[in-house]
Amino acid sequence: MVGNLRINGDRLWSSIMETARFGATPNGGINRLTLTKEDAAVRHWFKEQTETLGCKVIVDEVGNMFAIRSEIVLLRPNRRRARTAWGT
Repeated sequence: MVGNLRINGDRLWSSIMETARFGATPNGGINRLTLTKEDAAVRHWFKEQTETLGCKVIVDEVGNMFAIRSEIVLLRPNRRRARTAWGT
């Protein structure tokens, strides 16, 4: 259910700005091509951040990264279901 989804705007902006430093250009842009040291550094950052949040990180055959966090959600008394949230 998306109705109870909350986003911390300050934390989101901080994360965006933090990742922008990987491959930052002098005029405020970003140059972070695939398979460069900047790409590797931001991928390492993403993996560390998501694992700290309890996620399992999976990288597919073409390099897409998925952070998966599973937990048990109580839907009704005596009825449980696994919930998974993921991002790339």
